[in-house]
This record gives sequence, structure tokens and C-alpha cells, in this order.
Amino acid sequence: MMLEYVGEILVLVSIIISALFIAESKDLARAGFAFAMMSTLVALLFWMFNAVYAAIFQLGIYSGAVTIMIFLVMALTKEEKK
Repeated sequence: MMLEYVGEILVLVSIIISALFIAESKDLARAGFAFAMMSTLVALLFWMFNAVYAAIFQLGIYSGAVTIMIFLVMALTKEEKK
């Protein structure tokens, strides 16, 4: 029983660390990968709470589609040279 709480706490701390990395990152590609990792960890947390449909939705929409859209926009926009 205590082991379940330790796992949940580790996932929550990992989500917070990746969210802070997203906010502080200067490189958009690294922030995009951190967003994918954070979304996957949120899906794992949903799965641990037995919210299977929410976990599947989180993986499909946020970890998949939104992350692909972020990288697609980064690839299609021009970066201004200073």
C-alpha cells in the first residue's frame, strides 16, 4: 500500500519538474520534448488512478496530436536571424 503512494509521488514530482523545464527552457525543441514527457506522465498518473479512458485520451490527444502540432509549427515557421 505504501509502495503505491511512493509511485504516485514520484510521478507527481516528475510532472512538476518537466513543467518547470518547459517554462524555463529557451529552446523550443527541448520544451516540446518536455511537453511530450509531461503529457505522458499525466497519462500514467491517470492510469494509476484507474481512469483508463482519461489516460487513453491524454496519450492520444495531448501526448500525440498536440506534440506533433507543436513540432510541425516549429518546422514550418522561419526563425529570424539576429
